[in-house]
Amino acid sequence: MTIEFIFIAIAIVLVFGYMLSKINKQERIEKSEIEKSLKDELIYDDIEQTALTLEEAESGTWNIDIAKKRYLENKNNSSSKWKVMSEVLNYFGKNYSEYMFTEEEKNIIVNSEMFKQFSHSSFPYTFINNQKHKISIVNIQDDINYVEEFHENQFFYWIKHKDIDGHYIFSNNFLKELKRTDNKVFVTKAVGLLPTKNYSLEYFNDNIFVKSTNPFSYEEIIRLEKVVAMLVNNI
Repeated sequence: MTIEFIFIAIAIVLVFGYMLSKINKQERIEKSEIEKSLKDELIYDDIEQTALTLEEAESGTWNIDIAKKRYLENKNNSSSKWKVMSEVLNYFGKNYSEYMFTEEEKNIIVNSEMFKQFSHSSFPYTFINNQKHKISIVNIQDDINYVEEFHENQFFYWIKHKDIDGHYIFSNNFLKELKRTDNKVFVTKAVGLLPTKNYSLEYFNDNIFVKSTNPFSYEEIIRLEKVVAMLVNNI
């Protein structure tokens, strides 16, 4: 082994390490920005007409009179984007465990047909359930609609299942076959189970990916969880 080869190998390792650290740093920054924006955001209950801070919602303790007064004073000034985000994070925190994608998992995601079109994808909040299915808020940018510092929050679900073969991607209301499966009936059935057409679906090897194509809502997440359960039960 020559000295030149050793230097080249060391340089490759250093460059690769730098790239990984830069990606992780970007995700930490994005997560910090989201948390900062959520700090003073309120969760609104239109039925009870109360407005709770995230801390109050997590603790389950608040003053009902103050919460109702806060609702009347602030509802018209609330940011729907952050309201949805706070509702979703509160729901995930109660029903899932926090998780972080490994570098190997990130590599699988960003090189999939679903994600490789985007110039930037990051996953500041990821969770896992008892069935080992992973759910994540994903921030994306694409080359066509790129705007500096703009990230669109979408919703990403990763289901692992050993009995999947073939490779299909459903996007923009179009189903594309990349590798044929003997059970294409499942693929078309899976597409039909999606609650709206504002979703992309990809399945390959032992993976099923489901992603919203528009900014998500709390109600859509609840509905999609039921769809995911049906997808798993029908494989």
